[in-house]
Amino acid sequence: MLNTVKFNFLAWRPMFILGGLLFAAFCALLPTSAHGQCAQWDASGEWQIQQSNGYTLSVDLTQSGKAINGTSSYGTTTGGTKVLGVLVVGGDPAIHRDNVSGNIEGDDFYVLIGTAGVYRGKVGPSGRIDGTTYDQNHPSSQATWFSSRTMKCSPPPPPPRPKPIKSSGKAKVESAPTPPSTPAPPMKVPGIVASQVIFTSIYQPVGFVVLTWDAGPDHPNAQVWVKINGSPKILVLKQPKGGLQQTVERGRTYEYILAEKTGKTLSTVMVVAVN
Repeated sequence: MLNTVKFNFLAWRPMFILGGLLFAAFCALLPTSAHGQCAQWDASGEWQIQQSNGYTLSVDLTQSGKAINGTSSYGTTTGGTKVLGVLVVGGDPAIHRDNVSGNIEGDDFYVLIGTAGVYRGKVGPSGRIDGTTYDQNHPSSQATWFSSRTMKCSPPPPPPRPKPIKSSGKAKVESAPTPPSTPAPPMKVPGIVASQVIFTSIYQPVGFVVLTWDAGPDHPNAQVWVKINGSPKILVLKQPKGGLQQTVERGRTYEYILAEKTGKTLSTVMVVAVN
């Protein structure tokens, strides 16, 4: 008598469901395309295109960004005796060379070899290209092909370098706009005048003033003196006529005096440095 073993599917169903979920999760982790692994492939270098119709082309490619250029070559024989299309006796070797141009964008490969050979392909997860070729003048004449080696992944371009920020390390001090030099007002001769006080910054305690004087032809020995905040006068310059830039301190009063050598005052001008 044969023993009959009954398989309880309901008892094993939870294990089948769990196994299916684990398999689905594992498949989700697998790369779905080369694009997921490499943003831009590099097809440069020497390699071969192996076609399903028996032809093998050698290519030598250069790549600049996405653009591809280079040369291709393949060998044939001329003359001789063939049996079922295969040369068995005699024949002279010949090398055919053509130009190659095209591009590779991401994992999409496209080149034109010669004037009519179209080669399209996709870079797979392993880096190898698989595709289809056809004669541009006779699109029905097609073959499949694959690359003899895997392609390289081009490194992503480096991020742009940030522009350096120039800094003196000091807090920025707001400067008051420097007013244009104010010409001295007209004066009588003999006389002395002063421009307005100029400070290069609102925080700068020191500024300057421009003096202009002329004692006239009757006072060839005139001199310029100054009193600061009413102090005794100090000699500035022994010169009867001219101009001079003088430093002044904020908060002080200056009295400039044009006087004879004998001490006789010819003209005065007051400057209050409170700008």
